[in-house]
Amino acid sequence: MDYLKNEQCYLDLYDLYTIKECLRIKSQLTKPVKSLQKIKASEKEKLRAILTAHNLLLYHAKGERYKNKQQIIGKWMDDDRLRDERLANTSLPSGIFCDYCEESLELETKHLHDIDIDKLRVLFFFKCPECHKKKAVYEDGEEFKYDRTCPKCKTGEIKSKFSRKGNVITTIDTCTECNYKEKEIMDLDKNRRKREEKEKQDKQLLRKFRSQYCLSDKEGQEYVGEVERLKALMSLMKEQEEKQADPRYHKAKKLKRITVVKLEKILKKALEKEKYINLQFDKPIIDKFVIIPFTAQDANNKREKYDSKNALRRLIKKTLEKTNWRLTSEGIDYRLGYLSGKLKGYENEDDLIKIVRR
Repeated sequence: MDYLKNEQCYLDLYDLYTIKECLRIKSQLTKPVKSLQKIKASEKEKLRAILTAHNLLLYHAKGERYKNKQQIIGKWMDDDRLRDERLANTSLPSGIFCDYCEESLELETKHLHDIDIDKLRVLFFFKCPECHKKKAVYEDGEEFKYDRTCPKCKTGEIKSKFSRKGNVITTIDTCTECNYKEKEIMDLDKNRRKREEKEKQDKQLLRKFRSQYCLSDKEGQEYVGEVERLKALMSLMKEQEEKQADPRYHKAKKLKRITVVKLEKILKKALEKEKYINLQFDKPIIDKFVIIPFTAQDANNKREKYDSKNALRRLIKKTLEKTNWRLTSEGIDYRLGYLSGKLKGYENEDDLIKIVRR
């Protein structure tokens, strides 16, 4: 038995499930939407709103079926391929003998006892060449035991009697201990007709509704694109809501975004007031941020190295506190009255929020 079919079989099966799901949804859409019924509007407007909601729901269902189509079909095919490999490559259990005449048994056939991909187990069917008794054994040597206990008295053994007339098979089960009796009739022709009728109906559904409910690659990719854009929009809206709720965001919005020229002007004025003179900006480093090296001189001869550095650091921090510029983490360096450091300019909104947090 081959489990793996050609790809078209899986495509037909998946599309058939899609059609049946869409038809099920459509049948539900005839029911009024309670939330929309409460809207104060004309009946015509209500109907339009309900139809729009229904169409969106159906479009979403078709789109989601398309989005997962290749992945699910690929999984189906991989699982069936694994089933075939497991059935073909599982080794025959050794040392299997007849329980009645102790002859070595011959293999008749083998099947997967459980086709669940996580529980695959091969069951081998043997027959004795001498007494013709049969035995079923799993791949690991465990014998298959069919529970023949009476479902009524729970003690008696069920005995089965089979009879066949044409393509009608009759099975009569009786208990050896009580009056339990069950009759089952299997009409092979009737079962075949049912199967053929179902296959015919499925083909009719595919012919009638495939183009309506199964999106083409172009339509499907458009849906996927719309979903991704909607996700991005929702993420952006959520991010904006979080920012609006964060007081640091509003504080960052109030920061003055000043240029290098303005920076130099206000910083020079503040430094000279505290006797730091000759402020000079070096060539800027322009990347994600604008970083400007600077030097200044301490004109206050009474300040020692430690005091001079810390006083300048505090002065720059206070002066730039309400702007988009900050002293870098390296701080201030001092050599013989010369002080140097770096200033970093922030432009991005998220970066401005970060410097407010500090």
